[in-house]
Amino acid sequence: MGNYVIQFRNTQSSVLFCIMVDTKEGEKVKLIHCADVHLHSRLNTHLSVQQSKERNGELVSSFVNMVEYGHRHGVSAVLIAGDLFDGASVPQSLQNTLIHIMKEYSEMMFFYLRGNHDENSVLAGTWEEAGNLYCFQPDTWTSFSIPLSNGNLTITGMELTQHSSLNGLQLSSDDINIVMLHGQIRNYGKPDGMNIPLKQLEDHNIDYLALGHIHSYEQGVLRPEGTWCYAGSMEGRGFDEPGEHGFVMLEVDEENRTVHSSFIPFATRTVHVIDVDVSDCCTSVQMMQKAKMMITGDMQNDMVRIRLCGDLDVSVEKDITTIEKMLENTCWYLEVKDETRLFVDYEQYAKDASLKGEFVRLVYGNDTYTSVEKAEIIQCGIAALNGEEQV
Repeated sequence: MGNYVIQFRNTQSSVLFCIMVDTKEGEKVKLIHCADVHLHSRLNTHLSVQQSKERNGELVSSFVNMVEYGHRHGVSAVLIAGDLFDGASVPQSLQNTLIHIMKEYSEMMFFYLRGNHDENSVLAGTWEEAGNLYCFQPDTWTSFSIPLSNGNLTITGMELTQHSSLNGLQLSSDDINIVMLHGQIRNYGKPDGMNIPLKQLEDHNIDYLALGHIHSYEQGVLRPEGTWCYAGSMEGRGFDEPGEHGFVMLEVDEENRTVHSSFIPFATRTVHVIDVDVSDCCTSVQMMQKAKMMITGDMQNDMVRIRLCGDLDVSVEKDITTIEKMLENTCWYLEVKDETRLFVDYEQYAKDASLKGEFVRLVYGNDTYTSVEKAEIIQCGIAALNGEEQV
């Protein structure tokens, strides 16, 4: 058991905190970097009321499970780089759950930097209740220093607003420095509440820049010897957030003066977007069968969007609702999007003496329509002539 002294300092005050951190002597200090948890989200764009409620419960469970994971792996601190919540309106029961989990694992520190979605978060105003929750201030660099055997591990952050400036950041080269920010990194420009000009943070002795706002895991170089990293959202909430999600585990190597990071996949469900080329299909059943082959067994608890693509003749039978219905039990949530392109084999109808052939030739010869419009008109016309209803 190590006795770590946490020194809080900003331009206006200096307060001393003493916290016991469960780290054996000689072990590397471990931290978790997470962001964009978006608790209490509105998830009704795709999901039913029941699914939305279930998914929101999973977002909370994912955060709690991450903390428990940190406890099992000897993590000293959790860095929350913004958007813990999805909005300012947070149920009291959810606040109580978070405070409870922080109290339960009192040997861990929680550094919470609010993002654009939770800028009015009430949790930041109740940090005294948890005792091990440390928050940052708008427009002011705030630092927390953890003494090591040689120098300090310093965690610094600032909540960005329209009036923020990155000037004034002073970090000692003798320390191992982690900086927390929430926003979109840019190569140049000025900070304006969401944009973070990366050039202004170069050559500031930053070893690891813990970022939030981008919902996918991304990492890059921060000159001269640092790293910037987006942990990504902990769970994919929509089809614009496919793939693996989780958090980043950090290990502070005091001897080599480095911060090693590794991404930990941790999401309860994975969001998949699967493209299925149905160019060789003639019926909805064939399209369903081809899509089903792309859905593997490990996707049964996931969210899946099937995108039908390819070129289809206007005479092909295709019913998206029917395809969805035939696939609905393969995944926790599944939807089918039609992104196929229509084409017309005009040579096929060139000498067709039927009403259908006459109709196709009539549309083909009308130069007021684009090729896409002609194909759509012909598709509707052929369906009508066949006695089919077009939705």
